[in-house]
Amino acid sequence: MLFTIGLGQGAIPMAAAIQWVLKDGIGNAAAIAYAAAVNTKFDEDAKRYRFQSTVALTASDFMAIAMPLCPQHFLLIASLSSGIGSIASLAQTASRARVMTAFAVHGNLADCTRAGQTQGKLMSILGTSAGAGLSWFIGSDPLRVALCILPLAAASLYSMHVSSQLVVLRSPNVQRAERVFHSVLLQLPLDLRAASAESPVRVPTPEQVAQVETFVVDYSSVFGTELLLQPLIGGPPTGGWRLALPFTRHVPKAAVAEMLGFGDPAAPDASGEGEGGAWSASWHEGGKYALALRHEPARDRWQVVAWHNARSASIDKLQAVWHACVLRHALDRRCEYGLDLDAAHAAARALWPAVHRSLEEADWHLVTVYLDGEGACLENEPRPRAQSDEQPRASLSSAARAGDEAGARAPTP
Repeated sequence: MLFTIGLGQGAIPMAAAIQWVLKDGIGNAAAIAYAAAVNTKFDEDAKRYRFQSTVALTASDFMAIAMPLCPQHFLLIASLSSGIGSIASLAQTASRARVMTAFAVHGNLADCTRAGQTQGKLMSILGTSAGAGLSWFIGSDPLRVALCILPLAAASLYSMHVSSQLVVLRSPNVQRAERVFHSVLLQLPLDLRAASAESPVRVPTPEQVAQVETFVVDYSSVFGTELLLQPLIGGPPTGGWRLALPFTRHVPKAAVAEMLGFGDPAAPDASGEGEGGAWSASWHEGGKYALALRHEPARDRWQVVAWHNARSASIDKLQAVWHACVLRHALDRRCEYGLDLDAAHAAARALWPAVHRSLEEADWHLVTVYLDGEGACLENEPRPRAQSDEQPRASLSSAARAGDEAGARAPTP
């Protein structure tokens, strides 16, 4: 392109061309790495990634404006701007596809995409025309350009925030599921032992949840007790997995040692007292999901962990989160009403059919749920014939062993 516009041959045009290619290559490499790291979470939290990508694109624009101020660092600043812009564009495109499905209520996804692309092209033409006209008055001074862009960027972010609030996503993720289940639990008797299958249950609609859903800042759970959803089992990721999964949560083997029946009972990690508290774990609903609880007496703190069976359906995953939320609700109120975990388990099982029916009546889409958490899972395996009189034994799936030296596994990018 530089040769085409008449710069001719020589060292200067060639050096500029090489730096331009390098900064684009770095940007594309950053986008690929980002896509592999986020993996399937674009569907899970599309509104958050859509808003964050707009913020990143704005930052990329300001970095591009600042390049003339530091020409000696062109490659560094241009690479950062290109990398952030490429990542943001990828996130924008991926999350936009998920948002478009929310508008395609009649299955007209292609038509909605066509309308969105047309609007985008139209605004691009108007913006380019306005920018070309204003450039005659603003000039090439980076500070003036930045001052002109600042109110436009603020308007863009505000518009993105308002439009994202209007998007209604009907497939439950962790935040939407917790908000729905918390609302249901507040309708129940204060003492869960009084809850029964006949207790009235009404769940919020997707439109009501969309009004309070947070996507600008990190979601803070409406429950006080922490939930770990499908964390890795063992130690943290090792070797190459430490780079690929730097923020992945994990729990010690003690969390499932009793349920899975492995390890030396005399060893600290298998005794149930590892990492600051006692663990108890069990399978539920015929092995469709497992729940583990840990109590730290020193701080009187509880932790709930949930894993799905490797072959669980979407509705089973949703039931696991519901069951965990009932336990967390009981744990949050233990100081006022005492703690009866058996009653909480019984209430979770008794109320689930009514909750499931109410979710369908409220037009939640339960065929696909985004409740895979860290991505680990557990499996049920029958014991050998010599031990057939005992209960079926559970084993770690390949995904759940991601933190062990015996075989690290993780969700495929």
